[in-house]
Amino acid sequence: MKKLLLFLSVLLVSNVSFADSYKECVENTSRVYVGDDGILWLSFKDGGSALIKRDDPDFKNILTVVTAAHMANRSIIVRYVDPAATCSGPVRSDVRGVWLN
Repeated sequence: MKKLLLFLSVLLVSNVSFADSYKECVENTSRVYVGDDGILWLSFKDGGSALIKRDDPDFKNILTVVTAAHMANRSIIVRYVDPAATCSGPVRSDVRGVWLN
């Protein structure tokens, strides 16, 4: 019986999802600014903005995707660390990544 309980426990634990929580917002950039010691500022057409600091390991990749989207007039999906983030709220500095939509 103990072996059966142990087996079932291991089976249940192995199926647990360890997915991270995050918030994604579909955005269109209205302005993109890089300056002030390499800070990337994104202003969105529907309100809200985000900033990414130069020491972020994804800084160059995010800048590349955002520039391509802005030039092609395409939207992006911004992924924030905080799952309670609002898409049109105040300046967000917890950008986790950006998708080209």
